[in-house]
Amino acid sequence: MLHEEKKEKFRQLVENKFQIYNSLFMSLPYDKMSNIGMLLPFLYEESRLGYEAVKSPEEIVDEFFNKHTELKTEEQKTELLFKIIQYIERQVVLYDSIEDAAFPQLHSESDAGTVLQLHERALQEHQLEATRKKLKDFAIKVVFTAHPTQFYPNSVQRILHDLRTAILNDSVTEIDMLLQQLGKTPFVNKEKPTPLDEAMSIIFYLRYVYYDTIGELYKKIKNTFGTQNFTPAPDLIQMGFWPGGDRDGNPFVTAEITQQVAHELHISILKSYYAHLKKLRRRLSFRGVSEVLEHLSDDLYDAIFKQEKVISTEDILNKIKEAQTILTEQHNGLFKNLLEDFSDRVKIFGTHFATLDI
Repeated sequence: MLHEEKKEKFRQLVENKFQIYNSLFMSLPYDKMSNIGMLLPFLYEESRLGYEAVKSPEEIVDEFFNKHTELKTEEQKTELLFKIIQYIERQVVLYDSIEDAAFPQLHSESDAGTVLQLHERALQEHQLEATRKKLKDFAIKVVFTAHPTQFYPNSVQRILHDLRTAILNDSVTEIDMLLQQLGKTPFVNKEKPTPLDEAMSIIFYLRYVYYDTIGELYKKIKNTFGTQNFTPAPDLIQMGFWPGGDRDGNPFVTAEITQQVAHELHISILKSYYAHLKKLRRRLSFRGVSEVLEHLSDDLYDAIFKQEKVISTEDILNKIKEAQTILTEQHNGLFKNLLEDFSDRVKIFGTHFATLDI
């Protein structure tokens, strides 16, 4: 019964939404593509019937053209097939975005393999202390690799990021606008990506996915397994980075490329800290604390945009500690958890987001 309930929930949250938003594709500004959405069901049916009848791909496609189009030349037919592929590619992106947005509603925080389920199991089996002991010498390392075929151009990634947010908010107007943008944005780079391009594509995910995700995961582990006498170490979660550093025979991975990637990893994490600090300062507006955080914000700004100042992990942590002391002594520790979360992320990511593996 539980499986059936999950299937029904998936149908409501993903399949139904896809059908609704998919209808927006009909009005997308494709060149010579106004009827693609209407032709797709016919192509699907011809393909299904042709496959069952053991017809060749050529026979299936020719039958589709003869029955449902008036195209005569091979050039016209090839162009239509290419446009169909483009259309389907964007449908896949829409479906993925809807599924991503529905993930929190489809999966419980106590599902198998989650932090809460692990804690519950350790408690039931009287292994809670043993688990805490293991956490003292246990760590995982998430290593990022890259290949030119494994990611979209940055322009498409930014649209996908906005599209997921719009779907979460059920904003049909914004979704329609983003799908129109997606319809006119190329999915393929004109030139083969350089190792630096590959690195920048992965860094995009570091900034807009992993910074928050890993920060939240560590906070959950700390709150679940931590005690007054034990706090899981921030280096429980480590990150490795291959693009621009791996010497696997790629002649384009040079010392200069490695330096550029290391620089981008450095600047990107500082930008994430700067954005995070901007949100913090909206809450921590208390006298003394506000001034310390403003100075830290200025230091980060100078390190990012002027690049005249070098800022270390210790510099950032010392400023946070100074703010925490004032917050505790003068403001009853209000919003102390927000500063603690920021401090934990600095301990996890340092000043280079990930270790550049060479």
